[in-house]
Amino acid sequence: MNHSEKHLEQFVEEIVRSLKPKLEDQALIECFLLFIHAKQTKSEFHRVEELGEFIKQLKIPLSLSAEPWLIEVWQEFSFKWDRFITMSNDFEIGLFLEYVLKEVRDLAGSNLLRTANFITPSEMVKLMVSTMANTKMQSIYDPACGSGDLLMTAGKELKAQNFFGETQSEMNLRMARLFGLIYKSQQPSAKVNFSDRPFDNKSYDAIISNPPFGLTIKDFSPIGKFNSEFKSGKSEVLFLNHILDSMSENGVASVILPLNALFGKGLMEKVRRRIIDDNLLEAVIQLPSKVFYNSNVSTVIFLLKKQKETEDILLIDLSKDFRKGKKRYEVKSEAIEKAIIAVQSFRNGNKEEKAMVVSPKMVIEKDYNLSLNLYQNSNSKDLPKFRSSEDLLEECKAIERRIGELQKRF
Repeated sequence: MNHSEKHLEQFVEEIVRSLKPKLEDQALIECFLLFIHAKQTKSEFHRVEELGEFIKQLKIPLSLSAEPWLIEVWQEFSFKWDRFITMSNDFEIGLFLEYVLKEVRDLAGSNLLRTANFITPSEMVKLMVSTMANTKMQSIYDPACGSGDLLMTAGKELKAQNFFGETQSEMNLRMARLFGLIYKSQQPSAKVNFSDRPFDNKSYDAIISNPPFGLTIKDFSPIGKFNSEFKSGKSEVLFLNHILDSMSENGVASVILPLNALFGKGLMEKVRRRIIDDNLLEAVIQLPSKVFYNSNVSTVIFLLKKQKETEDILLIDLSKDFRKGKKRYEVKSEAIEKAIIAVQSFRNGNKEEKAMVVSPKMVIEKDYNLSLNLYQNSNSKDLPKFRSSEDLLEECKAIERRIGELQKRF
């Protein structure tokens, strides 16, 4: 460790000592160290946006050769932090930590922290959470929680009191535990538990997950009906089985899977047949390819539900509803809203809202193949054309202009 890094580490320890009376967790120092080392990969250091009156935006060159700059800026920041810590309550501290952690997570989306793990894009988080939002539950679980943001976002939206997440990455575990600290600073009654022990044998009211796929897992053997009957080392099958085994009697789940979950053979086909026969599959949402950073993989979302209102299955195709972003394809916001409305309408039994709905009989006739293109020409109903609020506003303005013209004429 060089002198510059040692100085920064000492400063972080200073911050942690200031925080200890309010938030006692070693993950805090590790997160700040992670933040520092992550920023050292960039040529510029953009920090920190104003929060209240305590921090002004800082912008300095960051490199090992810029040690005097680093010391000067971090000394200034340290002074402001010490003042802030004596003037602020737990909620404000939580806001600050949330801001810092967001910076780390955004950075992970582009370089240093990205390994084989996918970061779930924000529009995917919204889609997964909103399609579960009418469900009441006490507990929520993510067996592949990564840094914990998907789990914590869903839990906050669903007003869950008990959060459970598992990850095998030491770095992710530290960040996830910090997410838990942040949430508990704002909701003290919540119970948040992140662990590196995989595949517990418990039941949960809600499960939300973006698990790894395309990997072989040999070291773990989850307990449960699905994993016993369809035992597999393929990560996508193993996690799907575990999620199905972990749903409570009234449980729901939203899980991202590779596209071949719709038509794949072998154990994936056997699991797919079972969840259709057992009436556990509520909806399928096909996503565009390239929605994840650094990956061309095509994916789908399975919405699973133990107590469905109907035997039918809702199919939603968003595969072409995207815009090209800088580093990935981004699902259009109006398409996300369209999918959310379709799921909510289907769940509420609203027959007036058109949707592409298939019966178990239709799926069985297709040999349990759920490829959406197989049902485009069936007697299923087409998904409605969703119009964005911007389009509707423009149409209203055009109508008003037309009315004004007619009033002048007559």
